[in-house]
Amino acid sequence: MLIESAFIAEIDELMAHYPLSRPYARQIGESLASVSNRRIGCALVNASRVTVPPYTGGPLPSYHWHANMRTDPAQLEEAAFKGVEHIRTHDIGGGTPTYWLPWQQQLLLARYTGIDTVDSSGSGNRAAGTVGQIAGINVKGTNSVPKTLVDGTVDNRAKYQGDFTSTVGVISNRMAVGTLRRRGLRVTMDNQNDRLGTLLIGSKLEGHDKLRPECAFEVCTAERI
Repeated sequence: MLIESAFIAEIDELMAHYPLSRPYARQIGESLASVSNRRIGCALVNASRVTVPPYTGGPLPSYHWHANMRTDPAQLEEAAFKGVEHIRTHDIGGGTPTYWLPWQQQLLLARYTGIDTVDSSGSGNRAAGTVGQIAGINVKGTNSVPKTLVDGTVDNRAKYQGDFTSTVGVISNRMAVGTLRRRGLRVTMDNQNDRLGTLLIGSKLEGHDKLRPECAFEVCTAERI
């Protein structure tokens, strides 16, 4: 269960001259959504690192690496083609994949002339900061791709932990990770007279884990050992 809370002092609400509960409740919801998305990102990368096929003779997930992957848009473009090649070569279904990248790398691609010139069929747009499709898949910017060490001090769930310091992005479809949502977002308000204020508590009960690991493809800066 994910839980987030905020306390609104009565004096703060009186001084503001407008109700503070609505913006605080919205912020709580956004905070919980951010945690959920981060966990999904961790689960996607961990799925791409599975080393046991889902069934005998089944396909394994894969990855593509280059030391300059974070800073070289040509390598980011190459990774998209490698990911699509892997998916099509192994006849991996599950729907159309998406290329998830941190905003820095997504904007690098948006400025990359290799996918935004008259001589190419790319659909990049510098003015709009968009990339369009590469190798037939959409590129999406996100803050949910993990890029640090996630251990027990960051998340107490082992399935979301891992060393993501070399991770740049991930190519995946909807079947790579499954989500079980037992209860959606709920925000409750409790007037606390002894504290002269209102306590807001937001919670949601859900979990994520790999479903079809072969549907995930990591893009990183280092070769796996």
